Amino acid sequence: MPMFNLVRFLSGSQRLKASRNFRTSRTSRTSKISNRFQVGLGGLFAIVSLMALASRGVSQSDVGSSVFYPDNLPDNCEVINSQLEAGQYPLIHPTDTERIGLKLQWQLPGRSPNLSSALHSLRFLACLIGAGEQGDGKALKTAETVLLDWAKTNPLEGSPQDWTAANNLGPWEPETVAWRAVVLSYFYRVYRVELPDQSPDPAVLGQLVALAQTHGDLLTRTLIYYADNHRGLTNSLGLLALGSAFKDLPESSRWLEVGLGQAEQQMQENVSIDGIHLEQSGEIHHLALQQLMEIYRVAQRINLPLSEAYRQRLDRMLGASALMIGSNRRVEGLPDSDPQQEMTSTLLKTFNNLDLGFNSPGQGLLAKTRRREITRGLHLYRQGGYSFFVPGSSKELEAVFKTHILNSPNFHQDALMVTARTGDRELLIYPSKYFPGKIDPYFNTAMAANTVQVGDLQQIPLLPLPNSHSGSGLISSNLENLLNRWVWLNPFSKQQPKLPPEVIPLKDRVLPQNGQVIAFSSSPELDFVAAQQQTYPGIRHTRTVARIGADFLLVWDQLQSPEVQSYSQTFHFPPELRVKLMGSEGVLRSGQDPVARFIQLAPQVPGRVCRGRLQPRPCGWYTDSSTARKQPTSAVLYETQAQDQRFLWILSTGGQTIKARLDTVQEGVESYQLVTLSKGDRQMRLALKGATVQLEK
Repeated sequence: MPMFNLVRFLSGSQRLKASRNFRTSRTSRTSKISNRFQVGLGGLFAIVSLMALASRGVSQSDVGSSVFYPDNLPDNCEVINSQLEAGQYPLIHPTDTERIGLKLQWQLPGRSPNLSSALHSLRFLACLIGAGEQGDGKALKTAETVLLDWAKTNPLEGSPQDWTAANNLGPWEPETVAWRAVVLSYFYRVYRVELPDQSPDPAVLGQLVALAQTHGDLLTRTLIYYADNHRGLTNSLGLLALGSAFKDLPESSRWLEVGLGQAEQQMQENVSIDGIHLEQSGEIHHLALQQLMEIYRVAQRINLPLSEAYRQRLDRMLGASALMIGSNRRVEGLPDSDPQQEMTSTLLKTFNNLDLGFNSPGQGLLAKTRRREITRGLHLYRQGGYSFFVPGSSKELEAVFKTHILNSPNFHQDALMVTARTGDRELLIYPSKYFPGKIDPYFNTAMAANTVQVGDLQQIPLLPLPNSHSGSGLISSNLENLLNRWVWLNPFSKQQPKLPPEVIPLKDRVLPQNGQVIAFSSSPELDFVAAQQQTYPGIRHTRTVARIGADFLLVWDQLQSPEVQSYSQTFHFPPELRVKLMGSEGVLRSGQDPVARFIQLAPQVPGRVCRGRLQPRPCGWYTDSSTARKQPTSAVLYETQAQDQRFLWILSTGGQTIKARLDTVQEGVESYQLVTLSKGDRQMRLALKGATVQLEK
């Protein structure tokens, strides 16, 4: 059976199995010369065929369907094209000092890896190509000039079979190659169909085909594929773009097969069964979801549908997105989030057009949330590691509780962190919303999260031992293997590992020791979740987060250690708010107006405010996506030394004064703690038993 027909009859699970076989196979060095010869013949055959097409003119049916572009073009393309024309386009962030135009220096010493990757991906050409698709011949010609200049200036060193990260920094870094394949495919499709008043130049077509073959050969290599990283999705997208646009090439069916197999593998192994991408980042979840949606659409268009499991999990990701964006439609309370943009408007703007072939509750929930139709409730994502306290309106308290971490790319030391807000007013913030490690290592520490820091210890999420992630439960921090894996996957590392590391799926790195929910309850008056983690070596940390009514948040920490430790319970507030401490009580003010009050009920635990401190240990810093710069913010620290320690912190929204008392109640041989809360004419009694919270009548 010909390869393309075979691909048509592969089920989603069969493609996943094929992808795994591909992922674990190694390319034989002895076949290198033969592979080069076959690629050369294929390219020659394709160029001859394309020259024949060019001589008779090209119709829309002659070229493949589009992938990613134009559906995902930025909304401000006219601005981008004007900035490029003026030499003032910021590649990554509006605050970037380096701006580019259309006469480019491709190899500039001192350029950061992120800027280099953005430049060599050629994604900045997408808007020019989009203008060409709308009939702007000058814009399309400009894109052609830049693309071919890039190809001339940045040849691959050796063949795709010789590729190593050390020899191909910048232009041929894996994710850069994948995005460039998407742009190349978009340009090829538009160039063949939309070029006004003339036929495509066969010489240009030949160069485009040669580029496509190089990119396709490289993207199908095991070594370049990030199997446990969202960047692997871009690899899949690049292959699908090439296979769809360059469908005349004999390699196209192989590109489609591998690309779809990679997408199935990414969805099954790196997205939790309840629908959260396991890099546990607000932005990465939405970036991955954007690509997974596009891959699904491509599979439908080329009549190679993905598995039922893929579709079900895609819908759950949409539902998780609804909870992440919350009542104000902005992702704020998670790592690497971006409150400056509505991610569902910019990254998921076509989600309503997604036909999953079944009643899709996640898609429906996202549509309702986009319309600001929200219903109070508690949503637990046990495998994904988040609990969402959803309000009944934008005036009620909203909270996010991160119940576990795992050793994944870009992981943060923020086990059991909590964030809170009411509507557009953030109260407890995630201090860095712009990929923290890119600004200051401080933002990757537990001190920069609303959790408990233990002395100078680091939170170390454990990994399964090699070959044990099928369920044996053995674990290890395995630092040597982690370092080897970082060197292997980091495209900017100048070191080379001895052996390729074993790829452990992210879903198998979700271990009880890294955090797990141990109790929860939900009612109209009280929602709580209790979780426990042991990422501090030898220390057990149990945290209970409760929302009482519409305006109280309770955070109860219990720590157990075999020896005396220094503990610091820390909470971070937005830079625009000012904090005043008065003994165990505190108030948050916006100008002169109180917006919230809080109280620490743990006895003999002093609190202090820290804002923009550098020594002896940094604390009280913040950065957001609008400036991407570090700035001071207020943090409150409650510090003590003990072997076992409890903290009990309560936040109340609004300016009303609150009163709270903590008593111990003896019940037979057992005892529990009773919290009495008063605010105005309201009074509540909360029983704290084990790790649970109960309302007493």
